[in-house]
Amino acid sequence: MTDVTVAEQTGTEVDLYAALGLLDRGATTEEIRGSLRILEVQNRARASRAGATGADARAMLALVDRAKVVFADDDSRMAYDLRLRQTPVAGEAAEPIVDWRGRAWNYYYLQDEGAAGVAARKAREQDPNSAMAFVVSAWVSLLQGDLRQATRESDEAFVLDELAEDTADVHHVRGAVFYSLGAAQETDQPLAPGMMRVPDPVPYRNRQYARALKSFDRALMSASPQEAAEIRWRKALVWEKKEDYRTMYAESLGGLSTGAEMTDFMQQRLVTTLCRAVDLEFRQATPHKEIEGLATYEKQISRSAVPGELRRPVLAYLKTATRRAKKISELDDLKGKGAPFGAEGGAPVKILIAAAVVLVLAQIWAILYFLVAGAVAWAAYAFYMRKEWREVQQRIQQLRKEIGDLNREIAARIDLPIDRESTQRA
Repeated sequence: MTDVTVAEQTGTEVDLYAALGLLDRGATTEEIRGSLRILEVQNRARASRAGATGADARAMLALVDRAKVVFADDDSRMAYDLRLRQTPVAGEAAEPIVDWRGRAWNYYYLQDEGAAGVAARKAREQDPNSAMAFVVSAWVSLLQGDLRQATRESDEAFVLDELAEDTADVHHVRGAVFYSLGAAQETDQPLAPGMMRVPDPVPYRNRQYARALKSFDRALMSASPQEAAEIRWRKALVWEKKEDYRTMYAESLGGLSTGAEMTDFMQQRLVTTLCRAVDLEFRQATPHKEIEGLATYEKQISRSAVPGELRRPVLAYLKTATRRAKKISELDDLKGKGAPFGAEGGAPVKILIAAAVVLVLAQIWAILYFLVAGAVAWAAYAFYMRKEWREVQQRIQQLRKEIGDLNREIAARIDLPIDRESTQRA
């Protein structure tokens, strides 16, 4: 019997802290509600599944629902904590069977790496023939940076999934492992512990990325809408490595358009990756081509199925990128103009000196008047051109500063440690 079953049979309190992986009992009630929100979203994605995976998710959702009442506010929490201290917890009246697989998932979702690793090991020991025990273990190993162990565990999960009950989960984690194996051989990436450089990394990387895409496609065939959003985000990361930025954009847009319930973290990932895809696509383009492309994407996003709260940050990025492209275009035009004749420093002074020489040497007053008047007029023109040229140079400096500010604003939207994030579930 599980600890929940024992509690129901004996009338004792379920230790929701332990059952849900809420190890930090000193966390505020608001922080606990945030953790419950993550657990609710993640388990709901699997609740419609058949077999043990769906049953486990539904049981965990029932616990989350109970916890939402208990942790609704500080008063209800204090009352629950008092009952928990005053009555024997489930397990003192009978020996429960701990759901280590469920706890491993919860620890993992809440990013408690150490506890997740211990629970995943116990889950494998508890049910060595469970594909899902090895799936969660592989995710934990990825999170810990142990690619060799993650590879072994994902392969084990693949072999154990004989009834194809956990196909989406198995192929999802295998795709993430293949992606990480390819990314680990990028020349600018440090090697994971226990990994070695392959002699010819380019074909190796391409092979791993192709295997990742194939696994993700197989996972999508049976994934829930929420899982599909995350899988498409991971596909976008693969296409980024393959430098196919349009497909990277399309996969990100597809993930945002699922209409699925997602954690805030997953929403941020998809928005960030889509914006980065656009930035990378136009990084080598002319400003004019970029402006046209950004306008096309802005229309596409405005007419898409992306929910409004996710559409707004994307449109804000596109407008910022458009402003930057227009300023770069203006800067290029100004830099392409050389200094006009007479705008160089000292030109008016030189002209006036020449006029004075003519005044001394001239013998004919008519010629003198003509030459002096012309020299004065030219000096006035030169003064004007000099002023105009100074204003152009000031505008160039202003544009460079504005473009630098926009570059920093865009970088804040698109530059996240994606390689690190790719090892984590949202």
